[in-house]
Amino acid sequence: MIKKLTLCLSLLFLLAGIMPGRAQDRDVTGTVLDETGAPVAGAYVLVKGETRGALTDADGKFSIKVKPSDTLTASFLGYEDLSIPVGEQADITFRLVPQANQL
Repeated sequence: MIKKLTLCLSLLFLLAGIMPGRAQDRDVTGTVLDETGAPVAGAYVLVKGETRGALTDADGKFSIKVKPSDTLTASFLGYEDLSIPVGEQADITFRLVPQANQL
């Protein structure tokens, strides 16, 4: 009886430790724009340091599951990558600037 109780309590504490981390995951939406304010379709928005990401649609919009501690990085060919910490933001707008030409 005591072994079963100990096992049940151990499992309960284990699940209690796991669940808060999962509860922090949430969806964040946003838009990727160029320097003129036009939407950038096909830009990559990645969680920095991970392979998780999203591709923007024709309107430059994306949605991705993140934690408040994550940083998102937007990139598109010919533009400088831009990183923004998520924090408590629910909607993030990236304004990309063209890369300086290097010969």
